[in-house]
Amino acid sequence: MKKFHFSCGNSTTDIVGLCAQVVADTRQEAVSKLRNALELSLGPLGAVPIHSEEPFVEYINVYINPDYIGASQIEEQERREQAD
Repeated sequence: MKKFHFSCGNSTTDIVGLCAQVVADTRQEAVSKLRNALELSLGPLGAVPIHSEEPFVEYINVYINPDYIGASQIEEQERREQAD
């Protein structure tokens, strides 16, 4: 098994960034696992609500489309150490 680090977007140069690390045998399996995890976590609208303590902010949602995550967003991979 390997660890695959995804970097999607860039909050340094754009509005939103997302990163994730996925354990899988292949790059394509890592993509599939991440897409599946996001689809299960996000629900039908693909939104991540952010809570604000400010009374004048009614809501903040960040939207993620897992269909656009692919192997090209994998920055690095490393061997996962096996537990004895």
